[in-house]
Amino acid sequence: MTQALPAWLCAPLDALRAQRDVGRLHHALLIHGPRGVGKALLAEHLIRGLFCKTPDAQGHACGECAPCKLYLAGNHPDARLVEPEIEHRQFAPYLHAIAQDDPDRKADTPRKQRLISIGQIRQLNEFLVTKSQFGGWRIGVIAPAEAMNVNAANSLLKTLEEPGGSTLLMLLSERPSALPATVRSRCRSLSIPAPAHAEAGAWLRSLHPQGDTEQALALSGGAPLAAAAMLDDGRLELHGQALSELEQLLRGRVEPISLAEQWSKVGAPIYIGFLQSWLVDMIRMHSGAGVPSAALARRLQALAQGLDLRELYRRLDAVSEARRLLDRSISLQALLEDLLLGWMPTPRRR
Repeated sequence: MTQALPAWLCAPLDALRAQRDVGRLHHALLIHGPRGVGKALLAEHLIRGLFCKTPDAQGHACGECAPCKLYLAGNHPDARLVEPEIEHRQFAPYLHAIAQDDPDRKADTPRKQRLISIGQIRQLNEFLVTKSQFGGWRIGVIAPAEAMNVNAANSLLKTLEEPGGSTLLMLLSERPSALPATVRSRCRSLSIPAPAHAEAGAWLRSLHPQGDTEQALALSGGAPLAAAAMLDDGRLELHGQALSELEQLLRGRVEPISLAEQWSKVGAPIYIGFLQSWLVDMIRMHSGAGVPSAALARRLQALAQGLDLRELYRRLDAVSEARRLLDRSISLQALLEDLLLGWMPTPRRR
């Protein structure tokens, strides 16, 4: 079931629906904003309203007609999602997973391709000029749009310039500036900024009244959907446990190899992400910037004791390189071992 739309997304969705009602919905939308603010959720609600045969007065999908059921099942023939790793598999569930900021949405799919290729875009172009099976809209979504390589982006230009009737192409992006100017200029830009902290907190508490919503928001950089995902899947609790384990490692109470083995069984990408976020916060504190969570700041200050800015950046570079290597066929446990050994005091490393 599609998640209800948060208040900060209602106004942009209403504006898009109003444009559709008067026949002025642009054929190419560049929906951009920080990760976890709801870009994909907005796209999902718009798509459902366009496909539905009997939407209500506000344009909300009924969820009961044949197109709605096909979309919710991920089998709507007039929808196509293009991602770096997956091109069109179960459109609605995967788009919904992006909206939920789910890090495991493709856990069953090998990560072989990091960019969106020209072949994927060519297939999308071909799809968008075919006849709609329901006699209505043909909709394509590219997420994230900045994952297109140069040739792929150039291949999209003809479709952007000469769209077919009842065709909608949505490009979702966290970094619209990374897209070629030729692509950006042919799209109508729609910015989705992060909501105010109070609004995000109120929405998050309505979903998780017993959860540590302030901590989740702090760790997610104020992105409410990312914070909700942390509370949903237990990553917030895992984050606190991982920080405690790193503290135990530096006190000599845990061996790096055994901890790397433990972390790799749970999920190396999750822990590498934690290490990266901690180092970024340490660098921010070293440079005089604050960290939203005072409790986390105290613990990170203790972990960074004795480390200068150059060493913090060196460790951040090592973590960033480890994230890059996650797509390769190498031992994830070995990656974690190298990172954790790098955290050990020099005498112990020797």
